Amino acid sequence: MGFYLCFKSKKFFYGGLSCGIALICEYPTFIISFFILLFFVHRKKLYLFLIPFLAFVSIALVYNYLISGNPFDFPYNYVHSWPGSPWEEGENAFKIKRISIERLFNILFSPEFGFFIYSPVLLLCVFALVYNLIKKKSMRYSCFVLLILVCYIVFFMGVGIYYGGWGFGNRQLIPVIPFLLVAFATLSLIHISEPTRPLYISY
Repeated sequence: MGFYLCFKSKKFFYGGLSCGIALICEYPTFIISFFILLFFVHRKKLYLFLIPFLAFVSIALVYNYLISGNPFDFPYNYVHSWPGSPWEEGENAFKIKRISIERLFNILFSPEFGFFIYSPVLLLCVFALVYNLIKKKSMRYSCFVLLILVCYIVFFMGVGIYYGGWGFGNRQLIPVIPFLLVAFATLSLIHISEPTRPLYISY
């Protein structure tokens, strides 16, 4: 919603409001908000985006302060560990500790949590982004989405709860999916020839 309001409607105040609400619901969406601000908010109207966005940042900091006495001490610090959990009790589950190729594989291709295993169509979305860049089509949007995807992956490669908890699939990367699907739709409507377009979309 925040992206649409900033990119399409140019309603930067409501875009900042939407991104602020997303932030207090899911902290890593700060990555998306940052790139929306960088790519799509007019420099002379930054204040319209920042006023509501920073208001919600302040709410999150006050919330942290009321709980722990420290505005930068997140409640995730107090998640109880269990046998076999990847972080120790009292340790920040979102603190970047180590980044490994093994975690990259687990995030993208493992049978339990693989992003592309549970949603293989997203591989075509990545192809669409790369194709757009090669053909110099929708350059700004393609760069925007690739940066979000890469930053999300790198961030969760390093944190304790990179897999998103017990369950199937990787829920941590769900906020990126709508942006990937837009690129997929763009490629199918612009670059793919008419005879092969139904096959591409049906896949």
